[in-house]
Amino acid sequence: MNSREAKEAMPLGQFIVEAMAVLGTDVDEILVEEAKALRANAGPREHDFVNRFNEFVSARLAGG
Repeated sequence: MNSREAKEAMPLGQFIVEAMAVLGTDVDEILVEEAKALRANAGPREHDFVNRFNEFVSARLAGG
């Protein structure tokens, strides 16, 4: 949140504890519990962007 005054901000100590626990696993992304709902909520047209990007990369790798 970049602010300790924001009511939505996660307490730093809680963030550190959760982040360090996740660092001890083999996951590809460090995500604390409070951020999971935000991460799972794709923004407008995000899926379209990702699908087009993947198609672009696939075409380039295939020589297209």
